[in-house]
Amino acid sequence: MFYVWSEANHLNNHSEKIRLENIKDLYDYKMTIPERIVGSFPLLRFRSEGNFEIPDYFKYGVLFIVSDRLKSIIEKYCTELQVFEVDFEHNGKPLDYFVIHLLDDVDFISEKESGAVLEDNGYIEEIERLVIDESKIADKNLITTGKYLAHLVIVSEELKDDISASGCVGVRFVQPGSYVPW
Repeated sequence: MFYVWSEANHLNNHSEKIRLENIKDLYDYKMTIPERIVGSFPLLRFRSEGNFEIPDYFKYGVLFIVSDRLKSIIEKYCTELQVFEVDFEHNGKPLDYFVIHLLDDVDFISEKESGAVLEDNGYIEEIERLVIDESKIADKNLITTGKYLAHLVIVSEELKDDISASGCVGVRFVQPGSYVPW
């Protein structure tokens, strides 16, 4: 069984509580495309203040941000990724967080069964419901597809169970049939 990796909305409008001070440094990078980033990646500077806990996972725009604890779990299961350290301070205290850039690009969406609407270039613009062709990802643990515009991340049950058992917060796992893209 596979699940959709989703944000648990732990922070409620975290984009208002967490700021990326050097967002312009990302302009030249295509973070939704599962291709290796060659050369150096900018050290992103996140800052936040307030009486709230930073979850182990959150999205900042299209960035997949994880704590050191969650990164360690992911790295046990997945090697097709790039990890970039970030400079993160919450209430002036440094925290160990990372950007995860997934590289394992698999065309796993069953287009017909999902009711996919394709663009002229073959990319999937939208789906009615998510149906995964599990035969294409049977040996995978954490994957994405560059073919679908919604930046979908799929996780194996084994990895999901390990993350859930660890107590990591900010992540929720949605069954494919219950996934709502936007």
